[in-house]
Amino acid sequence: MDDRSAVLLSLSFEERFTTVSETQAWPILATVGLISAGIAGLINGPLVAFAGMAYGALSIIMPAFAVLKRRQFERATNHGQS
Repeated sequence: MDDRSAVLLSLSFEERFTTVSETQAWPILATVGLISAGIAGLINGPLVAFAGMAYGALSIIMPAFAVLKRRQFERATNHGQS
């Protein structure tokens, strides 16, 4: 999100940060979906079940992404200081 849009919409820093974070999360989800579709297209027989298992990676990736974004937000707003 560029600064002009944020100013026009009167977004706070937290709202801008959340918008950017959401924009970064969607490509992660799309990539996992594409990987799953690729596996389904390349593998035949009972091993095609691995296509669905690709989504299991999200159980690791998305919480890690959330931790990273929370730390970035805390550093940016100085909430991480004791």
